[in-house]
Amino acid sequence: MRKEEIILSALTQDAEFTKKAIPHIQPEFFQDRKEKTVFALIESFYSRYGKLPTRDVLTIELDELKNIPESEFDDTKEVLKSAFGDSYEYEPQWLLDETEKFCKERAVYNAIMQSVLIINGEDKKRSEGEIPKMLSDALAISFDHAIGHDYFVDAEKRYEFYHRKESKLAFSIDLLNKVTGGGVNRKTLNMVVAPPKAGKSLALCSFAADYLRQGYNVLYITLELAEERIGERIDSNLFNVEMRNVSTLDHDVFFGKIDQIKSKTQGKFRIKEYPTKTAGAGNFKNLLDDLKTKYDFVPDIMMVDYLGITASTRHKNSSNVNSYTYQQSVSEELRALAVEYNMAVWTAVQTNRSGMDASDFGMDSIADSTGPIQTCDFAIAIIKTPELEEMNQIILKQLASRYGDSSYYNKFVVGLDKARMKLYNLEETAQTGISQDVTMKKNPDKPQLERYSKAKKSVSTTDEWDFE
Repeated sequence: MRKEEIILSALTQDAEFTKKAIPHIQPEFFQDRKEKTVFALIESFYSRYGKLPTRDVLTIELDELKNIPESEFDDTKEVLKSAFGDSYEYEPQWLLDETEKFCKERAVYNAIMQSVLIINGEDKKRSEGEIPKMLSDALAISFDHAIGHDYFVDAEKRYEFYHRKESKLAFSIDLLNKVTGGGVNRKTLNMVVAPPKAGKSLALCSFAADYLRQGYNVLYITLELAEERIGERIDSNLFNVEMRNVSTLDHDVFFGKIDQIKSKTQGKFRIKEYPTKTAGAGNFKNLLDDLKTKYDFVPDIMMVDYLGITASTRHKNSSNVNSYTYQQSVSEELRALAVEYNMAVWTAVQTNRSGMDASDFGMDSIADSTGPIQTCDFAIAIIKTPELEEMNQIILKQLASRYGDSSYYNKFVVGLDKARMKLYNLEETAQTGISQDVTMKKNPDKPQLERYSKAKKSVSTTDEWDFE
């Protein structure tokens, strides 16, 4: 008795097994060509009608096949007859588990054999760079037996989720934690919205450094700045050294700071650069698979700097679609990656002209498309004016949130240390009136601004990382 025989028999007689198993079984998992043919007939019928096939129907379809050698036809007919005629006793869960194991083993074997062909140059359609992904996909085969979350039965599970700290990726900014209930969640897409040169990359770098401090693995994808420039910004933040002075540090001081950072965090940080508009979710997926296979690196957070210059995998040629559809597609693809890889994704979106130099703006000021905001789980705008800049402050405004009511602390002030690429907490007095009034009109009067300028920096968790 062979496992393949039991599987084929169950696929013709056990509707519950067939429903759960057939989406995962591929014809190439069967080494015997006759069994492969019979499975292909069963799969084809089930995909068309959603029912178990009958022996008579498959016999007719087998007779109509023209690609079976005459010498194999009678033997294939016998395999088909056995699949309907033989009856096996088995425990349903055992068979499901064994079928999953069979699929994984055959997929790995096939991937290895295909890899040999690629290495030997016999497979001209694939490159050696695809081998890690082929093996990774084979190892990832899994029958998902879960059938959803039962509101009443799974209430305990849901309660634990609400109170599980590791489900939240916290900020160093207290008010961001307050409005998100402790930080962003995994499997979410989060955005910074800002005018050009207003601090999109600064905010992403500041968040990324904070996540590394907490021991998370961070992947930073840049489609604008060089990898070394992003590294310089992270150095400036973590070293607490002005960015212009990072390159002046001598060798021993520089690596002394690196060693201190390594001793204080379990997290890893990787930066990957792509040319502008040449890479998208498909490229990022390959990168994530390679990092896991080659370096055992699995990010908790992925930063994509930034969405407007990220390519769509779905729409290869952007000229064939309008900007709204294209940008929404990019955001949907990034969010799908977040879900698939159980990580939080951060990116940035640029405003249009109406958002430039504005003392307040909303979703209508987003460049090209509001689609990304409709797709994301959390979006914060950076509002920057000359008066605020003079005080090293910016206003953060919630544009969208699935973490709570975005009108709760809709706007608040945070400190901006541009020289060290940091956002930091301000004292509570700095928030007076910010969330309530439609403040900061284009030319705010001086007395109104004075109450913000008197606010001092509060002690930030980042101070513990100063190595001076």
